[in-house]
Amino acid sequence: MLIVLLSCEDLVEQTYKFNVKNETENELYFYIDDKYPDTTLTTENFTNKIVPMSTFRLGLFKAQDEFFEEAINDTLSFYFISKETVSNFDWNEIRNEYLILKRYDVSFDDFQSIDFEIVYPPTLEMENIRMYPND
Repeated sequence: MLIVLLSCEDLVEQTYKFNVKNETENELYFYIDDKYPDTTLTTENFTNKIVPMSTFRLGLFKAQDEFFEEAINDTLSFYFISKETVSNFDWNEIRNEYLILKRYDVSFDDFQSIDFEIVYPPTLEMENIRMYPND
């Protein structure tokens, strides 16, 4: 039994893991898309909720580099949207008006440079990450 547990621990260490942090006083929603450079909002996928001042931990049973290799152009897009927007607008309005707070377009190298942690609002460590809108 101990051998099985130790081998599972090795598997967990090799999985795709990262954090998404909400450093605001507001509840946020986010989703991740692997279709970059296509950044249109095509799906009503803002199902990941992050409460204020907290961290959402994500992981899959894949190595981190494998996940990026499967993405189009080795880039993932992270979209953030406010709870108020989700509550006050229908999906067509959100999509057509692009009512997002921020989108980060992150390559594997970018991700490594920020220690696999996406933060909203962006930190100084994220200054080289491609972002939209550029305010």
